[in-house]
Order: sequence, then C-alpha cells, then structure tokens
Amino acid sequence: MLTLLLLLVLAGEPPSAEFALSLLFTEGGGNPGEERFELAADGAVVHHSWRLATPEPVEQQWTIGTEGVENVRAALAACRFREFAEALNQASGAGAAYTVQLEVLEGGRSHAVLAYRFGSPPPAERFLKLVERIRGILTAGGRFPAPP
Repeated sequence: MLTLLLLLVLAGEPPSAEFALSLLFTEGGGNPGEERFELAADGAVVHHSWRLATPEPVEQQWTIGTEGVENVRAALAACRFREFAEALNQASGAGAAYTVQLEVLEGGRSHAVLAYRFGSPPPAERFLKLVERIRGILTAGGRFPAPP
C-alpha cells in the first residue's frame, strides 16, 4: 500500500483525493501461498498469486471501471469497515498461516484489518461477508481466480 501511495505522490495526484484497496489471503499447509488483489481508484485491478509448488509468481490485470470501484466503496461503507479493529482475533501454530487482510486508503487515511481464518474467536461474520462481497466485485464477469 505504501508503494501505491508513493506512486500517487510521484504522479502528482493528491493522496487525500484517492482511493486504493489491497485484499490479501495467505494459506499454509502442504502447498503454502498467497493471493493479493490491488484495486486503484480508476478501477484497475492487479492480482498477484504465489504458491510454493509454482516456480514463479503470477500476475494478472484487468479493470472493473469506476462503477466497480463505487460498488466496493458502497460495500465498505455499508459494513462500516473503519469500525473494525486492526486485528479481529488471534491465532498460533499452523492456524496463524491462514489470514485475510483488507487495507483501504481513502481520503488520505489508511485502515487495515487482519483476521486469522482459524483464529480465536472466529472472525466476525460481517468482515467475512465484506471480504466475500469485495472479492465478488473484483472478479465479476468470470475473472480469475476461485476463492482460496
């Protein structure tokens, strides 16, 4: 996210007027990996994925347009995203390798929320539904990939 903010500053865009989102999933197990979606204010989506069994990370790009961005922003507002604590739960051992992190930069303010999928207490259902909704908006129209 800091890279995105730096790019906005270098491009001459005022950071306070921008919107950006990063959605990260990590997964442990026999073939650990991670998947990250990055959404820019103009609707550009970059999807990064990596698995231990895959020799190179994969990057894909597409756009959801400004209408898609507005749908994401509406979902964030309806869920009251900024009210979530930075860490929703705790995990240890193998369960700590399974995370979901959602970070949003809006109006010059950044807010990140981390949830352990197998943590205690279980992640808030409201947060999980928000993540599912955002992922659905980002991948609408048959875009890759399937949820982890």
